[in-house]
Amino acid sequence: MEFDIFKEDLCNMVGNELGNEYETSIKTVTKNNGVVLTGIMAKKNGCNVFPTLYINDLYEADISGSEMKRLAVRLSESLQNSSAPSPDVLDDIFDLDKVRDRIAFKLINTRRNADILSKIPHRSFLDLTVAYYIDVSNDVPGNGGTATVLIRDNIMTRWDTDEERLYGIAMSNMKRNSPDHILTMEEIIREKTNFIYDDPGIVMYVLTNKDQMFGASALLYGSAMKQLSKELDRNLYILPSSVHELILLPQDGESDCRALLNIVCEVNKTEVPDEEILADSVYMYDRDSEEVSLVAQKDEN
Repeated sequence: MEFDIFKEDLCNMVGNELGNEYETSIKTVTKNNGVVLTGIMAKKNGCNVFPTLYINDLYEADISGSEMKRLAVRLSESLQNSSAPSPDVLDDIFDLDKVRDRIAFKLINTRRNADILSKIPHRSFLDLTVAYYIDVSNDVPGNGGTATVLIRDNIMTRWDTDEERLYGIAMSNMKRNSPDHILTMEEIIREKTNFIYDDPGIVMYVLTNKDQMFGASALLYGSAMKQLSKELDRNLYILPSSVHELILLPQDGESDCRALLNIVCEVNKTEVPDEEILADSVYMYDRDSEEVSLVAQKDEN
């Protein structure tokens, strides 16, 4: 079964499970790095907002009819129990004063997101781009994760503001609400797996923010990286682990930028979801100039 047939059949089956109270349809959304996701959207009669569940990871070419049925039942139950931001929240995003404290920024890959950059306020940082969003996680009933709204040019027009002011607002919020945070790799592994990490080699550090959401943006603010470099009396290599975190590696005389770049590229290729890749690059923090520079980058043909 081809994916186009799969999505249409599944959408119809979910609609049958939900009944006449809902209207189901296919929705295609372009996420970070140009990742295109296909979802089933369920609009309940009388409601102006509606949840969407993405189905790309559910597709199997040889899926059977009985498996499709079970999948449709599961999705319909999830859609009934899902919540979307209230209509008031969607109206609030066009009022700068109402959302000012929830404006934040994230770092994204410039090349991979070239198509969207003409439609959003942004600024360049080396081979990366600073983009802005509104955190609406607390406005989604029962939401245990994160929910964000990308700030686009139409919102900026309604706000009657510019990118420079937006950057200042976001920077202030990030420093207050999402302070930068450094952990050792040992602490990260123990936190996520309870595994006892005992590596006699060089110590690696992870830079992120308090919530570990879009934590790579901590590269732009805070003093944790500066303090670490000062304590170690070393420059720091910065390896982009994902949009959520960066690995910091103290520089030594044997460090090889190209070897580090190969590691970054391989990890991005095999371990990091496409939507969460930050860059196939290596950066360095210089403890004397207190600046970040690009020291190695994958060749793009």
